[in-house]
Amino acid sequence: SSMGVPAFFKWLVSKYPKVLSNCVEERATWTDAGERHPVDTSAPNPNGIEFDNLFLDMNGIIHPASHPEDRPPPETEDDMYLAIFDYLERVFAAARPRKLLFMAIDGVAPRAKMNQQRSRRFRAAQEAQEKEEEEERLRAEWAAEGRDVPPKKEGRSFDSNVITPGTPFMDRLAEYLRAFIHKKLTTDPGWRGIKVILSDGSVPGEGEHKIMEFIRQQRLQPGYDPNTRHALHGLDADLIMLSLATHEPHFAILREFVGQAQKGGGKAGLRETIETELNRQAGAEADGGAAIEAERQSTEQTPFQWLHVNILREYLRKEFEQADFSVAGGFDLERLIDDFIFLCFFVGNDFLPHLPSLEIRNGAIDTLIDLYRTLFGSLGGWICDGGNVDLERAKLFCTELGKLEDELLARHRVSEERFKDRKRKRKSDVDARVLETKHRQMLQRLGETATLPRASQHLNAMRGEGAARVLGTDDAALLQLFDDIRAFAEAPDCAPPKKMPANLNGYQRAMVHQYCEELGVKEETRGNEGARAIWLLKQGEGANESAATKFKRELDTLMKTKAELPEQQDTIMLGLPGWKDRYYDAKFPGVHGEEKRAIAAAYAEGMQWVMKYYYDGCPSWQWFYPYHYAPFAADIATTFDPDKPPVFELGKPFLPFQQLMGVLPPRSSHALPKCLAQLMTDPSSEIADFYPLEFGLDLNGKKFAWQAVVLLPFIDEERLTAAIDDRIGGLSDDEMRRNSHGPVLIFVSQSHVLAVPITTALEAHPPSEITLSPEHKAHLSGVLKPKSDAPRPGSTYPVPDFRGYEIERKLTPFDTEAVGAIFVLPVWQRHSPKLLEGLNPPPPFLTDMDAPQMPKGHTYVHAKGLNGAAQRMVHAALGGGTGGMYARLPGDTAAVDVNAVNSLLSQRDAARQQRDFTRADAVRAQLRAMGVEVDDARKTWHCAQAANAGTGTCAAQNTYPTIGSYPSQQFARAPPPPPMPSMLNGGGAQQRQQMQQMQQMHYQQQLRQMQYQQQMHFQVPGAQGMVHSSYNLQPMQQQQFCQPPQQSQFGCGGSGAAAFAALQGAAVTGVANQQAANLLRQQLAATGVQVAGLSPRPPAGFVGGAANANRSAAELLRQQLMGNRR
Repeated sequence: SSMGVPAFFKWLVSKYPKVLSNCVEERATWTDAGERHPVDTSAPNPNGIEFDNLFLDMNGIIHPASHPEDRPPPETEDDMYLAIFDYLERVFAAARPRKLLFMAIDGVAPRAKMNQQRSRRFRAAQEAQEKEEEEERLRAEWAAEGRDVPPKKEGRSFDSNVITPGTPFMDRLAEYLRAFIHKKLTTDPGWRGIKVILSDGSVPGEGEHKIMEFIRQQRLQPGYDPNTRHALHGLDADLIMLSLATHEPHFAILREFVGQAQKGGGKAGLRETIETELNRQAGAEADGGAAIEAERQSTEQTPFQWLHVNILREYLRKEFEQADFSVAGGFDLERLIDDFIFLCFFVGNDFLPHLPSLEIRNGAIDTLIDLYRTLFGSLGGWICDGGNVDLERAKLFCTELGKLEDELLARHRVSEERFKDRKRKRKSDVDARVLETKHRQMLQRLGETATLPRASQHLNAMRGEGAARVLGTDDAALLQLFDDIRAFAEAPDCAPPKKMPANLNGYQRAMVHQYCEELGVKEETRGNEGARAIWLLKQGEGANESAATKFKRELDTLMKTKAELPEQQDTIMLGLPGWKDRYYDAKFPGVHGEEKRAIAAAYAEGMQWVMKYYYDGCPSWQWFYPYHYAPFAADIATTFDPDKPPVFELGKPFLPFQQLMGVLPPRSSHALPKCLAQLMTDPSSEIADFYPLEFGLDLNGKKFAWQAVVLLPFIDEERLTAAIDDRIGGLSDDEMRRNSHGPVLIFVSQSHVLAVPITTALEAHPPSEITLSPEHKAHLSGVLKPKSDAPRPGSTYPVPDFRGYEIERKLTPFDTEAVGAIFVLPVWQRHSPKLLEGLNPPPPFLTDMDAPQMPKGHTYVHAKGLNGAAQRMVHAALGGGTGGMYARLPGDTAAVDVNAVNSLLSQRDAARQQRDFTRADAVRAQLRAMGVEVDDARKTWHCAQAANAGTGTCAAQNTYPTIGSYPSQQFARAPPPPPMPSMLNGGGAQQRQQMQQMQQMHYQQQLRQMQYQQQMHFQVPGAQGMVHSSYNLQPMQQQQFCQPPQQSQFGCGGSGAAAFAALQGAAVTGVANQQAANLLRQQLAATGVQVAGLSPRPPAGFVGGAANANRSAAELLRQQLMGNRR
């Protein structure tokens, strides 16, 4: 997913940690004779929840099973099918659906998705080519060095691009799945009571969207149970959004654990597995079969976790419900979820690239959330109504988001520069430590003899005099194991591998792993099930490895290194003045004016297409976004036209071979019929330009090749279909079948309530259809059509021929007790994005303490990350026309145009945050012309004059004289400083001189700290930043006299004025107040503001003068000093 699966998932679980829970899995058991007892899936679910339906996005199973990343792949395609079945059974055992299993394989995708598929498949082919070339080079190097070169594997390695609808691989997989379903419905008690629906690759549509279309349509039918519990297995981030969009709260997503443990496994993980198994058996000694299974599990895929959609819904309620939704009639979680999904589209999806200014890892989603909460009152209501977008509100949201882009990009640039600096420093530190370590190791090798860890006290006691007489059998075996492993550890590095006894029980195997870890001995498990044994290997790079293993390890290392591309020169410099023009010149060369608008309009149209796709199904099979990059939010906003909403023409899906021709590279042409493959490989082909052998990669600010933008030409649909039509006559009957769309199939066992109606319809003359209704008690709506070639119950199922290596595991012919038919969904109805009547909502899981988490570094005060800046930027810079953080002074009842005042206050606040003080002064002049005075310290405003009739401004009252245009020039003089404490006034001259020197030293120290914080960008800008800095920079003995500034979710305020009042001496008199007053006056003087009684002058080198950065602070300080005088 373009959204970025790891990034989005990491953000989600960091922000809402309790959405995840570990999945409890039962494992198959083994007897001493090596007989396997599978999991009884008819037993209660060990997770304590019974699911009605299980939905499988099958591509999330097919890919990892056929070409896993953490172990060797199956040898043949048929062996891959067996691996897919193993994974499928594991998922089924974890969820244990009681009514329905729905398997959806990706069919022909909408054109909008095919562009992403094309990029991925071309890049996969390029990587495979690079690996082959690298392998040949490495073989030549090894041969030249006289090393053993492993024999080259016959044939070409598995091409993962064949996992695309219409290929022979996918056609045979569907055939195998049908046989597997019949076998399970016939033999497995956990399957017999359920319906199995298979939507294979011949059925158009992406797997996850076929699933969601089924759920959306079923929940609209009479008899649907609103308390149906759904489980969904899949890996894509968009599954979370799609699950939310169903508005079904009883929903959980099953996915593999994501984290450090995924890489770990190994000995520690195995010991943990065995220990858990031993504890589960209440301390009973594990037999050999259980230990074998435990070791086998150590090589299985990573553990499962549940992501609970109902808990995510609770978190979203907590995240948003405190905002003001009064303009929409109050908070509505269902409408909020629809808007939240729309917001997430801005950070990218499978159909649109993310906006240049929005990266999930830089806090983009938090920024969007904060902007939405702040703007909602101005939006006037919800942005989305199901799949329909209110274009006026979307336009306003994008406009305000566009105002943030400058600061988002500028902050991201600063963050990136800091990261690079830290990385360079860390690398130099690491290099120095490595050299130091190597030097120390060399000295140790020269001067010392290495010693291995000694046996534990328990094992040493076993060797004592008389121990043999009382030593138990188990302890004696452990002692022998330890001695054997220690002897191997002391053996030379060239020692051959040593096999440990094969008859160890589970506890002894666990202890072998522990001893190996303690003694630094490498070990691995070898052999087939029933005859597995632990082998000891010498440590060291490649020690005891076969030539083939060494070669593969070295080749993998080379390929990983090549995946990290050299950093491209940053010519766009996002965040620096002129970045927008440079971006368009680089990413859209030659595009200007109306063409630039067309790009933004296409993106705006795309956001509406995606929203409709998520809620109502594919709105157009032919629509796609015809660019590699996204425009900016400000440009997108200008193209939302409420008077001209886009009209999508549904069209029809591609045929499978048309999609294959559209997404496969020439290297994968073997998956196509020869007559079509020639169009891809023949340089003289009329569409040869669609299939470049070389193409550009744009890292676009990323680091790895897999993250790069693949710069491929877009397919011209008319030219492609015309070229295919000219060759279509050369297809065989079987190829014509593969190039057609197929039906959705349903299967039930002979004992299911639907078996009799299906069999009756199948045997009728002519075969009849069945329209399902609540009377069938099948918990399903739709139409069943007989499938003439479906095997009859009691007949021998024609199992496909097996051409793999794992002969002992192949499917053998069996008498089926299942029946199948064609399934058709009910007549389409528009999705109802709300909770259904009769729903019993899940009980609340979160407590009042379970607030959404702000990840580390995202607090307002420290503002170390972009997320911390998000709230500040949104609430201070974009007041949303509501006056920002300014409130009207209580008791001020003078008539004035409040909306106009709030609008001006928001504009002024935004200008000050952006350090545009010229604009801020102009807005302040407008406010004063209306008779409005602003108190930046207290964040209030009041009418200083009574309103002039009919003008919306205030009539003259007692007010302060205006001396200059900038507020700091309003008063010519400031009050004198508070008197010195009597202790000093009465002391001697030497004592007073020492105290003045101490004050000057404190001042210099505070000044240096303040300048450092400004340089590091850690200080909150503007007036509130001064509140925090002035408080935090006081010595500890002074802080006790000052009330700390309040810190709220949106920053610091409220008592900030009181803190300054204390510092000026309004509350307490003493040395601290004198010192603080002098410090504040010197800061004012540094900005060019003259204050009476200023002494001493600012020291040389003080950063100030006319710098705009200090002017907002100066304004606040001036007001505070004047407040003291008043």
